[in-house]
Amino acid sequence: MSYLMKIVLVGNPGVGKTSYLQYFCPKSFSPHYAATIGADFCLTYRMIRNLSIKFQLWDLVPLAKEGTIRSVFYYGALGAIVMFDVTDPESFAACEFWIEAIFKHNGKGVIPIILVGNKIDLRVSVGSADSPNFVSDSQALEFCDTLSKRTLEFGFSVQYFPVSAKTGINVSEVLDRLGNIYLDQI
Repeated sequence: MSYLMKIVLVGNPGVGKTSYLQYFCPKSFSPHYAATIGADFCLTYRMIRNLSIKFQLWDLVPLAKEGTIRSVFYYGALGAIVMFDVTDPESFAACEFWIEAIFKHNGKGVIPIILVGNKIDLRVSVGSADSPNFVSDSQALEFCDTLSKRTLEFGFSVQYFPVSAKTGINVSEVLDRLGNIYLDQI
């Protein structure tokens, strides 16, 4: 038996959503992707608990933050990846906006989300991870704790994964975690 799980991937422009998507549906990594227009998606399969899950990954248009909510892309999502760039505190601050948009427009209300801090490879190459120009893992974990107070009544906590879409660090683990939450709920 195979399960289908629609996942929306949201975040500010330039946080690395398209690079993340390309990890599963490879073309090749590029540090210079054009902005996504509307939405892009790919299908990928993962075996979780000896069950096949087909993930429909939807990379949603960043312009939604500017007032053009394309709720049709959110509709039917069973999970979400909310991504920020660890070198861009403004993208981290915008995560609250993206989470509210997901909960409002998916047709189910509160759904499982994973907070993803992308570009951790830049922490090492640019400077100290404790720099005020970086979002620390402890800041992200604190945000997840706050969100989890809201989601625990729905049977899940919000988890954080620091990733690098460029190097592949923790990229697959995000889908594995969402798949496990999904299987727990069904």
